[in-house]
Amino acid sequence: MTKFTISGPYIESAPAANRFELDTCYENPLQEPSTEAVFKAFLENAPRFAVQGFNEKGEVQFCNACAEQLFGIPENEIRGKRLEEPFLPTSSRKEFLKLLKTACESGRHVPLLEWKIEEPDSATRHLLSSIFPIHHPDLEPMAVAISLDITDSKAITGKIQEMGHQIERFAEISGAILSIENDTELFDRIALAVVDISDFNRVLISYFIEEKPFREIIGYKGVNARTIRKVKKIPMPRAKYLEYFDKGIKLGNQSCYIPYNQKNILDQNATISGEMAYPEGEGNWHNEDNLLVAMKDRSGELIGIISVDDSKSGRIPTDETVRPIEIFANLISEIIQKRLLTARIAESEEKYQDLLENIIIGVLRATPEGRIIESNPAAVQMFGYESQDELIKLKFSDLYQKPEDASRFMNEMEERGVLKDRDFGLKRRDKSIFWASVTSTAVRSRAGEIQFYDTVIEDITQRKILQEEIKRLSITDELTGLYNRRYFNENLPEEIKAGERWSGSLSLIMIDIDDFKLFNDSFHHLQGDEVIKETAAVINENIRRTRDWACRFGGDEFALVLPGTGSERAAKVAERIRKAFEKHEFRPKGQPIRKTISLGISECIHSERPRAANISHGSPGLDYEEIATELVRLADQALFKAKATGKNRIEKSAQSIELTRYMRH
Repeated sequence: MTKFTISGPYIESAPAANRFELDTCYENPLQEPSTEAVFKAFLENAPRFAVQGFNEKGEVQFCNACAEQLFGIPENEIRGKRLEEPFLPTSSRKEFLKLLKTACESGRHVPLLEWKIEEPDSATRHLLSSIFPIHHPDLEPMAVAISLDITDSKAITGKIQEMGHQIERFAEISGAILSIENDTELFDRIALAVVDISDFNRVLISYFIEEKPFREIIGYKGVNARTIRKVKKIPMPRAKYLEYFDKGIKLGNQSCYIPYNQKNILDQNATISGEMAYPEGEGNWHNEDNLLVAMKDRSGELIGIISVDDSKSGRIPTDETVRPIEIFANLISEIIQKRLLTARIAESEEKYQDLLENIIIGVLRATPEGRIIESNPAAVQMFGYESQDELIKLKFSDLYQKPEDASRFMNEMEERGVLKDRDFGLKRRDKSIFWASVTSTAVRSRAGEIQFYDTVIEDITQRKILQEEIKRLSITDELTGLYNRRYFNENLPEEIKAGERWSGSLSLIMIDIDDFKLFNDSFHHLQGDEVIKETAAVINENIRRTRDWACRFGGDEFALVLPGTGSERAAKVAERIRKAFEKHEFRPKGQPIRKTISLGISECIHSERPRAANISHGSPGLDYEEIATELVRLADQALFKAKATGKNRIEKSAQSIELTRYMRH
């Protein structure tokens, strides 16, 4: 069996600085370790990544289609030649060649680096790259550079949000792999995710088997169970689908679109027509159209099919439409292989040891007393030790950042014998901390006594950082740095609920810049943005940072939430903000200009008297979202009055919302 060794991962979902091996010669590809397969599938199916291979001399050995497109040079023209323009400018090229040589000689990957490419038209493109070595017994040392063109992401923040959504969905499915034991429930979750990230409402996931009917429908969504029972009995061998792909319209890397006017190539007994009606016209989806996406194993063999229909947009699929489904198709393929591999490992200690040595995720074996008795190389490297002998001198509890986390882990293992996908802060040899997802299982003797715990540890530090950044972006206004309208809508009801629980008051101040449209029309948007940013800064400087919070409500309008504050004190805060802003001088086109703001105040107060009649209530409790809507309406009315009666002033709502504490059923 040939071993193909790669050092240093590239994708953020893999633990940093680990070494693993890809088995390239298996009798059954389904026996390959799933984590390595996920890495390989990512490189082959993520079309944004340019992949290039170099020898120690800097000569190009290979490059993928994305690299050809990115650098504008076909592989057959550059293969065997030294690295030259337009790959990198002279100074960067020398540094790049040095890093290639370092990677090949040291056997370690080079961390993420950013490069600039000056194109003939003087435009600058930015690349994010990582270099890692490849070792093969029959080849000279080689290094692979994986590059991502990040030019657009530096200018378009919308791409960050799109990426964040996809990462969140992939993270959800990855979590499902570890936490769901029942296959039916697992693939139901996956089918639902396919619907969520794609342009289609219905999905059918089939996996090929050796005996009739030659496929197993392992997941579906949007199709009734009766129809599934009917079609799952119809023989559908792999050869039929290969014929469909041969005759249908090719899309993406592994998709096939079969329009209704070509439906005769399909087996009509196994075809499920869509339930939605679509208008006729060029480019429109038809309810008898079909889209098939291939699931393949590491060797490229077809192992299953994702079939989708009922387009959400009503349009025929494109390369862009099918791309997310294709990524999911490869992920689903790895899930299937991992399940099969897990079952075989349970039957064979030899296979367990093979996985232990080659998987890039850390694995530890510890006694119920907490003594570490075995670890794989990835765990040794993850915790920063030189050898397994050093690591196994420690207690399992020594690896935790917080002693109480270690105690909680051991207590749960003693009580339940299993712990799944739990996040902990762990510490390395140098005392630095990293976030890890921990899954552990108790291994018992035939007598039922716990012999040891097998624990899988995945470094998720980068995932945590990215998730926090995505969360921050989703609730923050980009221009001002204040919270956005989404955060306001979600958290104002919660603030009202907290005030009602503790018999406290809450005030809301709505703020609007006077005559902003006239200013914007006169001096244009960049100057208008400066006024908006200054308004936000003045608000932030005049509130209690630990309790009060503000958001950009929309355009030139802001909302300020003051928990535990009545309208009288809120009026003092509003006056402080109004005066501070009035003093600020703007100089668009060199002209000194002072702007003003108008403010409207409303409040919620606790009272033993019945609440105002316009706020309905009933079992089981208060409708906090309805109260929040009314609070905004009253503040907005007060703001309107302030602007209508002269501007640069404050108005308090004549009405207050009274919250009554009463028994809930």
